[in-house]
Amino acid sequence: MYNCSELILRRGQSFHITLDFDKPLHEWDNIEFTAQTGPLNANFYNINMKFSLSNSWSSGTWSAVLESSSGSSLRLIISSPANAVIGRYNLTVQISIMGHTTTYPLGKFILLFNPWCLDDEVYLANEEERNEYVLNDNGIVFIGSEKHITNLAWNFGQFENNILNVCLDILDRSLSYRRDPASDCAKRNNPVHVGRVISAMINSNDDFGVLEGKWEKEFSDGNDPNNWNGSVEILLKWKKDGYKPVKYGQCWVFAAVMCTVLRCLGIPARVITNYNSAHNTDGNLCVDLHYDPDGKPLETSDDSIWNFHVWNEAWFLRKDLGHFYGGWQVLDSTPQEQSQDIYRCGPTSVNAVKEGDVELPYDTPFVYCEVNADRVTWLCYKDGKKERAYSDTKAVGQFISTKAVGSNGRLDITHNYKYPEGSEKERTMYDKATRRLPMYRAPTDTPNDAVYPRDRRLNEETFMSSTENSRPRSNTLPSRPIGNNLRPYSNLPPLRPMSNSLMSLPTETESFPRPRSNSLHSIPTASEWSLRPRPSSLYPRNVPSGFPPRPAETRYFSRPTETGYYSRPVNTGLERASTNEPDIAGKFKLLGPLAVGDDVNLLLTLRNLTPYHRQVSVNLSASCILYTGRRINDIFQDQKSLFVSPSQDGHVSLQIPYSLYGKYITDGNMIQVVAVCEIPFRKKVIITKELVFDNPPVSIKPLSMAALHKKMVVEVSFTNPLNLSVRDCLIVVEGAGLIDRQLTTMVPYLSPKQKIKFKVELTPFRSGIRQLIVHVKCQQFSIKGHQLLTVVSF
Repeated sequence: MYNCSELILRRGQSFHITLDFDKPLHEWDNIEFTAQTGPLNANFYNINMKFSLSNSWSSGTWSAVLESSSGSSLRLIISSPANAVIGRYNLTVQISIMGHTTTYPLGKFILLFNPWCLDDEVYLANEEERNEYVLNDNGIVFIGSEKHITNLAWNFGQFENNILNVCLDILDRSLSYRRDPASDCAKRNNPVHVGRVISAMINSNDDFGVLEGKWEKEFSDGNDPNNWNGSVEILLKWKKDGYKPVKYGQCWVFAAVMCTVLRCLGIPARVITNYNSAHNTDGNLCVDLHYDPDGKPLETSDDSIWNFHVWNEAWFLRKDLGHFYGGWQVLDSTPQEQSQDIYRCGPTSVNAVKEGDVELPYDTPFVYCEVNADRVTWLCYKDGKKERAYSDTKAVGQFISTKAVGSNGRLDITHNYKYPEGSEKERTMYDKATRRLPMYRAPTDTPNDAVYPRDRRLNEETFMSSTENSRPRSNTLPSRPIGNNLRPYSNLPPLRPMSNSLMSLPTETESFPRPRSNSLHSIPTASEWSLRPRPSSLYPRNVPSGFPPRPAETRYFSRPTETGYYSRPVNTGLERASTNEPDIAGKFKLLGPLAVGDDVNLLLTLRNLTPYHRQVSVNLSASCILYTGRRINDIFQDQKSLFVSPSQDGHVSLQIPYSLYGKYITDGNMIQVVAVCEIPFRKKVIITKELVFDNPPVSIKPLSMAALHKKMVVEVSFTNPLNLSVRDCLIVVEGAGLIDRQLTTMVPYLSPKQKIKFKVELTPFRSGIRQLIVHVKCQQFSIKGHQLLTVVSF
């Protein structure tokens, strides 16, 4: 499938070679081959391999076996071991006849990983999954928000002309190669090393890698990340421009390009999207978000929660960790935090994340926080005072998604990363991760198997005994010094009971992440409870000192969520004189579709959770934000006041006209609406909603059969979504196996709501299921569409 003139082989695979001589060859003293990659005259045994012609195979080594001979020809079978170094090879032969030795160059070949080979570390048993994660050169990247999941078609193009050579150039231009070429090449038999090198090289922060990241407007000196439709143009531009970083990329672009490189080199890979993805910088499993009293998000902390974040998973064994931690490994090339002083992330075992084994390499604490940190919301006042609004233990890590095998559907894989939120198992893993977090230490680039022996899974007894006298090790995350957010391991509290009973918590002076619990969300001190006499028969046993008895009744405390309300029964019966629970809960609801060019209509519903009338003051604000949560422009602000009857709902309607947001919203930008709800002398509640706009569809209709090497016609149509005229609309059409590179044209003028049709001629040059992508972009909007075509061969 590779559009390449070189011989391309996979390790562990045999191939035939025929030696033709200029005269009959009756006998020889010796025939020896040399397969050499990397620097010449290197001392590493696995990059300069010598092997002789023999009559039998040698398992686990390079071998050459005579298959047949006739006259002046020898037909041989050569095979490489399943753990051979990948890369460009030179093959030579030394022939000794009657004491005279002559060396002949036989040519070059490229050796890749082999997911079809049982002994290869990247072996993937399922054929359908191999077709998807290695051979599929198109795909889907999921974006949007947890409430509005959208997809983006992407042309991976790993088999397109010259892409394989560019992917090998990525390895040869890495910092690891420049520091020690021979050592780097010798480690290219290990997918852990290769994945880590690629993770660093896709971004340009340290090594003039492929893509330069940028998350702010404007992009006039490069390309808006939203305008990329595939990896081919990016990789070829990087090489064409003398390996200067291509401008610009954001997380889904970094991940899609990395998927291309991994698949091209033979490592099974897929693109993963995590909604409500936490970016935690202080390593404490909590993400702090700050708002002012008007509801505007503040950048007083480096912590953030991205509406979505995209990374990769690659499939291979982890011989450095053990069999259990093999399988899918997180690799993230978006430059967020440094790992061993380089912007890269992974490979992180997905199984290690789920089991809370955050002490294992690489970068497991960071990935764990992305999918399972607690969200803590604060109100910040001008006098410097901070007020904690509420905490949410379930918001982070929602709808973790990837493309399904064999279709463009969405596959939810959240269960791969964590146990069900709120379950006892999930809470156990969270507590385990909290205790092991201070023990994380960045390993060397080549972990010693003696440190991480095969199949070594630490249970609690082993872990506690092996670390009871240990001192906390440095955390590679973040890149700046960490404050006293985590106490030394020796001072950590003991394991807490996992029942639904009352649990002991650290004091406010202990900056220890609050454990997740199926009981009370916050535990007041003894002074907050009003003590009442109870019958002695209702007194529980072993009541902690300072706490009143527990009566035999069930009370309900309600908590708001972004999706609505929920009430949780809590078997406490303790009556409070004051409480940290809010008196109201609320949610935003869209009234009608959310389309570019239309006004935004919302309804805020507030529910009174108390038996008393409540007067609620509401500060409303709306801002255009990036998908990373960063505020770009404030577009709306208002204040409302209303009375809400006991256990009833109150409503606030708001409208954001297109005239307010139109000049700020572009493809990739979102609107965040915030309501700060206040009842005098009671706990404030912050309600947020992210709005993702729907673009009008692009219709792609084939007018003839898609046949290999036969010209076909496709009709494309779309409508200007705005009530105003637009100029200079650029139309880009591309698709791996359908079009060589791209087709482009310009539409100089579109009147308001005008519908346009045009035809595209193309000649498929690869059979199978192909994906055609059409992108319409102008200053006011960006519209994308895609269509799968089945190309038949006769």
